Amino acid sequence: MWRLGRGLTILSAALLLGLQSDGAGNRGSAGPPTAPPRPTASLAREELALAARHAPVIAFDRLEPFFPTFAGVTVFRGDAPSPSFPRQVTLRPRFPEISDDNAREIARLFPDGRLPQVPDLTAALVLEYAIWWDWDIQHLYELEHIWSYVGADGRLLYAEASWHGSYFPMLWQGDTPRQDDRPLVYSQPGKHAFAPNPALFTATVQERENLRRACFFRAGSGGLLLKDELFRGKIAKDSIRDAIAGGHLKGYAFDPSFEFTRTLAIDAPMLVPWPALYDWIPRRVDQVLWEIGEWRFAGR
Repeated sequence: MWRLGRGLTILSAALLLGLQSDGAGNRGSAGPPTAPPRPTASLAREELALAARHAPVIAFDRLEPFFPTFAGVTVFRGDAPSPSFPRQVTLRPRFPEISDDNAREIARLFPDGRLPQVPDLTAALVLEYAIWWDWDIQHLYELEHIWSYVGADGRLLYAEASWHGSYFPMLWQGDTPRQDDRPLVYSQPGKHAFAPNPALFTATVQERENLRRACFFRAGSGGLLLKDELFRGKIAKDSIRDAIAGGHLKGYAFDPSFEFTRTLAIDAPMLVPWPALYDWIPRRVDQVLWEIGEWRFAGR
């Protein structure tokens, strides 16, 4: 039988998960946790149409094992803090605050050795997409972000996207890559950080090899991710949950092709209000962990 550290079997872990099914580590009655198949609330019709028009198109590696299922939407018509990412969203974009060392490292990835220049513009509104995956190649659950800046004429002006806890302008050769009025971004294989061009993933030997190690030798090394600022007290993290998630992910280890031939256009059925996605995520995490435990024990 497949075993966890300290001699615990997957069956034991699954039973323990059943006693922790509220997502906060509070023990309840044994039994599988359940989550609705999707967040239950819907966007208003006008907001849904707006969000769908400017939702991103995401290009993936040919061998990518994981794809997003939902995106939590927030519409900003004025400057305000993001409810799902540690940043202030402003109608007039500005370059994110990063250290000089980080700036030099990032600049090295661009063909001209310079950081992109954020355009001088003022948007009528900004659409934030908090994009949900069940899996990153190293840990259970993934939440990445894209921001679409829209003008008064309803056209896409500019976009930003998340990159390993920070965010970055989606600019390549002076403009935001797009399909019609939707930003086109590239998803880092396995890890899902976004870039405006896939060349940034392989711009240096170190960048390429670090990513290959993450996707192959370090698959599952993060166990269950816990973002304290969002889910403290809502998602329980412990050695059992880490071992279940990590063991599952080892079976998905892969060597990226760096051929971005698969695309996913975030569409209306994937779009939900951010508060609905936020409420759904802890239940979804519990359900995924329980299902993995049952699947392993059944030998499937």
